[in-house]
Amino acid sequence: MAKRTRVSVRWSKDAGEWVVFTGDREFEWHDPTKALAVARAREIAKTDAPSELVIYTKKGRIQETRSYGTDPRRTRG
Repeated sequence: MAKRTRVSVRWSKDAGEWVVFTGDREFEWHDPTKALAVARAREIAKTDAPSELVIYTKKGRIQETRSYGTDPRRTRG
């Protein structure tokens, strides 16, 4: 099975913007609005499928996860 790329959207206190990271904390993109950062992260995740998109809140908690490509889970849902 191919390794899944992890794409994450996090708030950066230092930059004061939403930042998109791929893989092992490799900086990819930044944007002042969360919606635009999530849209860019979604494009990256779809291109690098199989991948997982993890969206965090401003406080650093996981808000949502999405998977693209083949899902390794055997159960539906």
